[in-house]
Amino acid sequence: GDRILHSMRKRASDGEYQTLPPAGYRIVYKEDGKKSLQFDAAKAPVVRRLFDLAAAGGHSLEDLAAEAERLGLTNRKGRRMHKSIVHKLLTNPFFKGYVRFDGIVAKGIHEALVPEDVWERVQ
Repeated sequence: GDRILHSMRKRASDGEYQTLPPAGYRIVYKEDGKKSLQFDAAKAPVVRRLFDLAAAGGHSLEDLAAEAERLGLTNRKGRRMHKSIVHKLLTNPFFKGYVRFDGIVAKGIHEALVPEDVWERVQ
């Protein structure tokens, strides 16, 4: 268990993501068999829209969840995104290009979906 945790911390500090990617990203396999993350063409614009609305202010989490539903963004099970999931999405540093694991926050090897200044305004 300790070796696995050590390995996971090492990968996080190297900027590698270790679980399923959040909404707006998808896993793509390269010719050499390695995985990489790319933007999901259907979901990435919706996630960006949610960040833009949140950064502009004047929108509650419930408003943002309703907007996500209107634009077709759902949770992994295909259901409506509850406001707690929208909150988790908006506070995830992954979208500004960082990886977070077990207290480690490191620059990720993936491309940021949202500019860092927009992410910071949302916080």
